[in-house]
Amino acid sequence: MICTLSTKKATIGVALAFMLYGGAANAFALLDSWTLDLTTVGPENLTDPSQHIVSNIEQITFKANFLSRTLDTGLLVGIPEPGEFFRVTANGRATDFFDEPGNSIRPFTYGATGLPPMLPDPWELTFTFDVEGRFTALDGEDLNFTHTVGGPTGATNLLELYADNLSDGTAANTKTGVGVTDGTKIATFLLRAGDGGVFDFSVGDGADNAVFELISNPFGAFQDSLGNALETGFTFATTDGNFDSDAGAGPFSSNYAAFDCGNSPVDFCGEEDGSFRIATIPEPATLVLFGLGLLGLGIKTRRRTR
Repeated sequence: MICTLSTKKATIGVALAFMLYGGAANAFALLDSWTLDLTTVGPENLTDPSQHIVSNIEQITFKANFLSRTLDTGLLVGIPEPGEFFRVTANGRATDFFDEPGNSIRPFTYGATGLPPMLPDPWELTFTFDVEGRFTALDGEDLNFTHTVGGPTGATNLLELYADNLSDGTAANTKTGVGVTDGTKIATFLLRAGDGGVFDFSVGDGADNAVFELISNPFGAFQDSLGNALETGFTFATTDGNFDSDAGAGPFSSNYAAFDCGNSPVDFCGEEDGSFRIATIPEPATLVLFGLGLLGLGIKTRRRTR
């Protein structure tokens, strides 16, 4: 067994070097310790480090209200089918911050309104997204789907995050859309094609995974554990969520003022909760060195075995 493993290590090293370098876009390294620093978000005046810098973040949880609209182009009118494209638009709000052990590290002023003036400015983190997907396969009542970019839906495929000072006593209402974009935009992410999930159209529930590339971090609010602003093009947001559209009398019956729901049997509004994580892509040179290191390890071990 030892001989068999050692003789394969050189091949494994070459394969990994090729996969990591050639497929760098998929070689994510999840960060278990990153920082959200809002002290430089100018017009919002979020300047108290004790409340407006959240460090050692592993994930941010969120809730959102959304509209899913399908381009009903298949043979079965009013029924989602493989091959059809859909567009999802949403308003959301971060609900909590967690460190790597799973402890809540949410600042006490987060989401608070009506606090006495002597306390630090309360704030909230909100977001909107507008993404596209395509149903790929039908398994019983479950439709599998993947995320697409550049399809016929007209989606921007952007995830945009906002920080808002709540000293005026107002907070975002994701169901109506009011206040979600009142704050300062602190980051923009662009959807990458791929990933996806499953949708049970009989009850309007499902799960989704998506990956977004950081394309704007104007205030340097998103930082690594050393306080360096995360770079565009090499930093990603990975999200996973569970959605539910049957909050009303039955499937597809939810209706929020922010969206024009129910125009066709395949359109519906719903609620989603999930988590938001940050990942980075190692530089290509690092990946090559890593692959060469594995190759060298394999050759050395093979010689020693002989």
